[in-house]
Amino acid sequence: MNKSQRAALFVFLSLLVTLVGGATLYFGYAGSFATAVPLLVGCVLAAFLMILAAARTTSRYRRSRMLADRHQVPPGKLLHALDLRQWLTLLVGITVVAITLGAFTGVRVLALSATTTPVPEPSFSLSPSPSPSPTPSETPTEPEPSSEPPSDLPSEPTDPPASDIPVPEATKYLDTEETTEGYRDPKPVTFAAKRFGRGIVFGCDDVTNSILQWNVAGMTSFSTTAGIDDATGNSFGKTVEFTFYDQDGRKLAKPVNVSVGHPKEVKLALTNVVSLRMTCATRDTKTNEERETTGALGDPTVATE
Repeated sequence: MNKSQRAALFVFLSLLVTLVGGATLYFGYAGSFATAVPLLVGCVLAAFLMILAAARTTSRYRRSRMLADRHQVPPGKLLHALDLRQWLTLLVGITVVAITLGAFTGVRVLALSATTTPVPEPSFSLSPSPSPSPTPSETPTEPEPSSEPPSDLPSEPTDPPASDIPVPEATKYLDTEETTEGYRDPKPVTFAAKRFGRGIVFGCDDVTNSILQWNVAGMTSFSTTAGIDDATGNSFGKTVEFTFYDQDGRKLAKPVNVSVGHPKEVKLALTNVVSLRMTCATRDTKTNEERETTGALGDPTVATE
């Protein structure tokens, strides 16, 4: 194998190592917002340095040729280990890999920032405001005598207006209600040794794949205990985040984060909410990388008052 072939093989292997290294960096560090941003900055810096290196190498290579031709100055061994075309192929190839890796990482950063944008928690109250009591008339008035003769027939009863009929309170358990989207397994759950006789269990992967949705039209409140069942496998060191939305995609409260042994109560107002949508996502508690486990709700209920 002559010198030119060895140089071409070196360029090919270098570009292959750069490509494999870039893919490894993307899959290893682009999954978390905390590591994806430094990776994006590193890609931009690497691409800038490679462009400067290509320009400088071209200038030095041409200057070395000129000195060798005019003044018989021997060229540098390192500079002429590769010819100019091979140097440019190597440097431009590394630049393309850095730019491509930066582009994919930038898209990932935008996706992560969109899912973690904080939303102010809405203020709501589940207690209805008291209605003012009617003020009695100070002086009762006597009915005027009727000029028509009294009738012996009894008067027909009249139904009260619909607005005066009290609406009884109603409570529904969501473990028996069919979902409009998503699959759940209704069964008892246990959080920190506290058993809930009615519950639902479901897979938690990411916000795009782990979705449950119910029709809650006419309901005014939602309450449950969110957590990870004590007997769940593959849950060590993992945190599950629950997020609740209405039919227009507005968050009803801040995301709720739970882990094994650390459940949290959730109470939401459902005024003007037709569809209650819940997403859940799992991440590693220490590294914040995406993971997969099983989340659960204990005694999930919706009610009217």
